[in-house]
Amino acid sequence: MNKGILIALPLFLFLNYMAVSQNLPDFIDAASMLIVLSGMVSFALCGSGGWFSESRLTNAAEGAVIAGWLGALYGSVM
Repeated sequence: MNKGILIALPLFLFLNYMAVSQNLPDFIDAASMLIVLSGMVSFALCGSGGWFSESRLTNAAEGAVIAGWLGALYGSVM
């Protein structure tokens, strides 16, 4: 594994946690999870093969990212 990732990922997560730690309930709520999970499951169902096949997991990952971006857009408009 790349050593840069081992350093950058914990640093990224720590700095993001510090940025939102006081307002964490504003970022994690039921509506946000519902939006992301619904996009993830919907895209995963469009994959082929078994439930834990690479196709379904790839689709689930893409669906979660797309739904997250749409959720952020919805939140900024609201």
